Amino acid sequence: MIVETTIGRFEANKAEVEVLLHSLSSTATTDMEKVVCRASVVLLVAHFEGYLKDLALEYVDQVDAMDYESQMLPFALRDLHVQPRIDEISATRDGQQKRKLLEKLHGSSVLFASGAKPSKGTLKSAVLARRVTSARPDVIDQMFAYMGSLDKPCDGALDFESVTTGELVTRNIRFSLEEVVQCRNDIAHGDAGRSPTREDATSYSEFLLHFARRLHRAKSALVSELEEKI
Repeated sequence: MIVETTIGRFEANKAEVEVLLHSLSSTATTDMEKVVCRASVVLLVAHFEGYLKDLALEYVDQVDAMDYESQMLPFALRDLHVQPRIDEISATRDGQQKRKLLEKLHGSSVLFASGAKPSKGTLKSAVLARRVTSARPDVIDQMFAYMGSLDKPCDGALDFESVTTGELVTRNIRFSLEEVVQCRNDIAHGDAGRSPTREDATSYSEFLLHFARRLHRAKSALVSELEEKI
Protein backbone atom coordinates (compact mmCIF):
# COMPACT_ATOMS: atom_id res chain seq x y z
CA MET A 1 0.00 0.00 0.00
CA ILE A 2 1.33 3.45 -0.95
CA VAL A 3 1.25 5.61 2.18
CA GLU A 4 2.41 9.01 0.97
CA THR A 5 0.94 10.45 -2.20
CA THR A 6 2.80 9.57 -5.35
CA ILE A 7 3.02 13.17 -6.51
CA GLY A 8 4.61 14.19 -3.21
CA ARG A 9 7.21 11.49 -3.62
CA PHE A 10 7.96 12.53 -7.18
CA GLU A 11 8.37 16.17 -6.20
CA ALA A 12 10.81 15.14 -3.46
CA ASN A 13 12.76 12.91 -5.85
CA LYS A 14 12.83 15.57 -8.56
CA ALA A 15 14.60 17.86 -6.10
CA GLU A 16 17.69 15.69 -6.62
CA VAL A 17 17.77 16.87 -10.23
CA GLU A 18 17.64 20.48 -9.09
CA VAL A 19 20.51 19.87 -6.69
CA LEU A 20 22.56 18.49 -9.55
CA LEU A 21 21.83 21.44 -11.81
CA HIS A 22 22.40 23.99 -9.03
CA SER A 23 25.80 22.42 -8.39
CA LEU A 24 26.98 23.98 -11.63
CA SER A 25 28.72 27.24 -10.91
CA SER A 26 29.25 30.05 -13.38
CA THR A 27 32.84 28.90 -13.69
CA ALA A 28 31.99 25.27 -14.49
CA THR A 29 33.92 23.87 -17.41
CA THR A 30 32.13 22.85 -20.58
CA ASP A 31 32.92 19.20 -19.88
CA MET A 32 31.56 19.44 -16.34
CA GLU A 33 28.34 21.07 -17.50
CA LYS A 34 27.90 18.41 -20.16
CA VAL A 35 28.31 15.58 -17.64
CA VAL A 36 25.95 17.13 -15.07
CA CYS A 37 23.23 17.93 -17.61
CA ARG A 38 23.37 14.44 -19.12
CA ALA A 39 23.19 12.87 -15.66
CA SER A 40 20.30 15.17 -14.72
CA VAL A 41 18.17 14.05 -17.66
CA VAL A 42 18.79 10.36 -16.97
CA LEU A 43 17.95 10.81 -13.27
CA LEU A 44 14.86 12.88 -14.06
CA VAL A 45 13.36 10.29 -16.41
CA ALA A 46 14.18 7.49 -13.96
CA HIS A 47 12.26 9.30 -11.23
CA PHE A 48 9.36 9.96 -13.61
CA GLU A 49 9.16 6.30 -14.62
CA GLY A 50 9.18 5.40 -10.93
CA TYR A 51 6.37 7.88 -10.39
CA LEU A 52 4.26 6.26 -13.10
CA LYS A 53 4.70 2.84 -11.49
CA ASP A 54 3.77 4.32 -8.11
CA LEU A 55 0.69 5.93 -9.67
CA ALA A 56 -0.41 2.52 -10.98
CA LEU A 57 0.18 0.96 -7.56
CA GLU A 58 -1.72 3.74 -5.82
CA TYR A 59 -4.72 3.47 -8.12
CA VAL A 60 -5.11 -0.29 -7.69
CA ASP A 61 -4.57 -0.12 -3.92
CA GLN A 62 -7.25 2.57 -3.60
CA VAL A 63 -9.71 0.61 -5.73
CA ASP A 64 -9.00 -2.68 -3.96
CA ALA A 65 -9.80 -1.03 -0.63
CA MET A 66 -13.36 -0.21 -1.82
CA ASP A 67 -16.45 -2.31 -1.28
CA TYR A 68 -17.07 -2.78 -5.00
CA GLU A 69 -18.91 -5.26 -7.18
CA SER A 70 -16.92 -6.80 -10.00
CA GLN A 71 -18.88 -5.27 -12.87
CA MET A 72 -18.18 -1.77 -11.51
CA LEU A 73 -14.50 -2.09 -12.36
CA PRO A 74 -13.06 -1.15 -15.75
CA PHE A 75 -13.23 -4.18 -18.03
CA ALA A 76 -9.62 -3.66 -19.14
CA LEU A 77 -8.37 -3.85 -15.54
CA ARG A 78 -10.29 -7.06 -14.87
CA ASP A 79 -9.15 -8.58 -18.13
CA LEU A 80 -5.54 -7.70 -17.29
CA HIS A 81 -5.83 -9.86 -14.16
CA VAL A 82 -7.40 -12.84 -15.90
CA GLN A 83 -6.37 -13.09 -19.56
CA PRO A 84 -2.62 -13.64 -18.98
CA ARG A 85 -3.46 -16.58 -16.69
CA ILE A 86 -5.75 -18.07 -19.35
CA ASP A 87 -3.00 -17.70 -21.96
CA GLU A 88 -0.50 -19.36 -19.63
CA ILE A 89 -2.87 -22.27 -18.98
CA SER A 90 -3.47 -22.75 -22.70
CA ALA A 91 0.27 -22.84 -23.39
CA THR A 92 1.03 -25.33 -20.60
CA ARG A 93 1.37 -28.99 -21.51
CA ASP A 94 2.29 -30.25 -18.04
CA GLY A 95 -0.85 -31.53 -16.30
CA GLN A 96 0.30 -30.82 -12.75
CA GLN A 97 1.39 -27.30 -13.64
CA LYS A 98 -1.92 -26.71 -15.40
CA ARG A 99 -3.86 -27.71 -12.27
CA LYS A 100 -1.86 -25.24 -10.19
CA LEU A 101 -2.53 -22.49 -12.70
CA LEU A 102 -6.24 -23.29 -12.74
CA GLU A 103 -6.34 -22.96 -8.95
CA LYS A 104 -4.79 -19.51 -9.23
CA LEU A 105 -7.25 -18.56 -11.97
CA HIS A 106 -10.17 -19.41 -9.70
CA GLY A 107 -9.27 -16.55 -7.37
CA SER A 108 -9.25 -14.03 -10.22
CA SER A 109 -12.31 -15.32 -12.07
CA VAL A 110 -14.56 -13.68 -9.46
CA LEU A 111 -13.75 -10.40 -11.20
CA PHE A 112 -16.13 -11.49 -13.98
CA ALA A 113 -18.87 -12.92 -11.76
CA SER A 114 -21.99 -10.74 -11.91
CA GLY A 115 -22.87 -9.25 -8.53
CA ALA A 116 -19.76 -10.67 -6.87
CA LYS A 117 -17.81 -8.65 -4.34
CA PRO A 118 -14.20 -9.81 -4.57
CA SER A 119 -12.25 -10.02 -1.34
CA LYS A 120 -9.56 -7.51 -0.55
CA GLY A 121 -6.36 -8.42 -2.31
CA THR A 122 -8.04 -9.86 -5.40
CA LEU A 123 -6.74 -6.90 -7.38
CA LYS A 124 -2.96 -6.94 -7.53
CA SER A 125 -1.30 -3.56 -7.88
CA ALA A 126 1.85 -5.13 -9.32
CA VAL A 127 -0.18 -6.47 -12.26
CA LEU A 128 -0.80 -2.93 -13.52
CA ALA A 129 2.59 -1.56 -12.46
CA ARG A 130 4.37 -4.18 -14.57
CA ARG A 131 2.72 -2.65 -17.65
CA VAL A 132 4.63 0.58 -17.06
CA THR A 133 7.71 -0.26 -19.11
CA SER A 134 8.73 3.29 -20.01
CA ALA A 135 7.58 6.89 -19.85
CA ARG A 136 6.56 7.00 -23.50
CA PRO A 137 3.12 8.45 -24.36
CA ASP A 138 1.63 5.19 -25.63
CA VAL A 139 2.55 3.43 -22.37
CA ILE A 140 0.97 6.17 -20.27
CA ASP A 141 -2.18 6.25 -22.42
CA GLN A 142 -2.52 2.46 -22.07
CA MET A 143 -2.04 2.62 -18.31
CA PHE A 144 -4.94 5.04 -18.03
CA ALA A 145 -7.03 2.90 -20.37
CA TYR A 146 -6.61 0.06 -17.86
CA MET A 147 -7.86 2.48 -15.21
CA GLY A 148 -11.00 3.05 -17.25
CA SER A 149 -10.13 6.40 -18.79
CA LEU A 150 -11.83 7.16 -22.10
CA ASP A 151 -9.39 10.00 -22.73
CA LYS A 152 -5.72 9.76 -23.64
CA PRO A 153 -3.82 11.88 -21.10
CA CYS A 154 -0.97 12.45 -23.55
CA ASP A 155 -3.20 14.15 -26.11
CA GLY A 156 -3.27 17.92 -26.36
CA ALA A 157 -1.13 20.60 -24.76
CA LEU A 158 -0.06 21.51 -21.25
CA ASP A 159 0.00 25.15 -20.08
CA PHE A 160 2.02 26.19 -17.05
CA GLU A 161 3.97 29.11 -15.68
CA SER A 162 7.72 28.62 -15.83
CA VAL A 163 9.40 29.07 -12.47
CA THR A 164 12.65 30.15 -14.10
CA THR A 165 11.24 32.75 -16.51
CA GLY A 166 7.82 33.57 -15.05
CA GLU A 167 6.34 33.21 -18.51
CA LEU A 168 3.33 31.12 -19.55
CA VAL A 169 4.56 28.06 -21.40
CA THR A 170 2.51 25.83 -23.70
CA ARG A 171 3.94 22.40 -24.47
CA ASN A 172 2.61 19.67 -26.73
CA ILE A 173 2.45 16.73 -24.33
CA ARG A 174 3.13 13.88 -26.72
CA PHE A 175 6.01 15.62 -28.48
CA SER A 176 7.58 16.81 -25.21
CA LEU A 177 7.44 13.35 -23.67
CA GLU A 178 9.00 11.75 -26.72
CA GLU A 179 11.73 14.38 -26.68
CA VAL A 180 12.81 13.91 -23.07
CA VAL A 181 12.51 10.11 -23.15
CA GLN A 182 14.52 9.91 -26.38
CA CYS A 183 17.15 12.20 -24.89
CA ARG A 184 17.44 9.91 -21.87
CA ASN A 185 17.61 6.81 -24.05
CA ASP A 186 20.32 8.27 -26.27
CA ILE A 187 22.45 9.11 -23.24
CA ALA A 188 21.82 5.80 -21.49
CA HIS A 189 22.69 3.86 -24.65
CA GLY A 190 26.06 5.55 -25.02
CA ASP A 191 25.42 8.41 -27.47
CA ALA A 192 28.28 10.70 -26.42
CA GLY A 193 27.05 13.38 -28.80
CA ARG A 194 23.70 13.89 -27.07
CA SER A 195 24.35 16.94 -24.91
CA PRO A 196 21.29 18.61 -23.39
CA THR A 197 22.00 22.09 -22.09
CA ARG A 198 21.26 23.34 -18.60
CA GLU A 199 18.22 25.10 -20.07
CA ASP A 200 17.06 21.85 -21.69
CA ALA A 201 17.33 19.92 -18.43
CA THR A 202 15.49 22.63 -16.51
CA SER A 203 12.75 22.76 -19.15
CA TYR A 204 12.33 18.98 -19.08
CA SER A 205 12.12 19.05 -15.29
CA GLU A 206 9.43 21.72 -15.22
CA PHE A 207 7.37 20.00 -17.88
CA LEU A 208 7.44 16.59 -16.19
CA LEU A 209 6.51 18.10 -12.83
CA HIS A 210 3.40 19.79 -14.23
CA PHE A 211 2.49 16.76 -16.31
CA ALA A 212 2.89 14.50 -13.28
CA ARG A 213 0.47 16.73 -11.36
CA ARG A 214 -2.03 16.50 -14.22
CA LEU A 215 -1.76 12.70 -14.24
CA HIS A 216 -2.31 12.58 -10.50
CA ARG A 217 -5.45 14.69 -10.82
CA ALA A 218 -6.69 12.43 -13.64
CA LYS A 219 -6.06 9.31 -11.55
CA SER A 220 -7.85 10.83 -8.55
CA ALA A 221 -10.83 11.70 -10.74
CA LEU A 222 -11.10 8.10 -11.94
CA VAL A 223 -11.01 6.85 -8.34
CA SER A 224 -13.71 9.34 -7.35
CA GLU A 225 -15.92 8.27 -10.28
CA LEU A 226 -15.70 4.69 -9.10
CA GLU A 227 -16.45 5.65 -5.50
CA GLU A 228 -19.63 7.41 -6.66
CA LYS A 229 -20.91 4.14 -8.18
CA ILE A 230 -20.62 2.31 -4.86
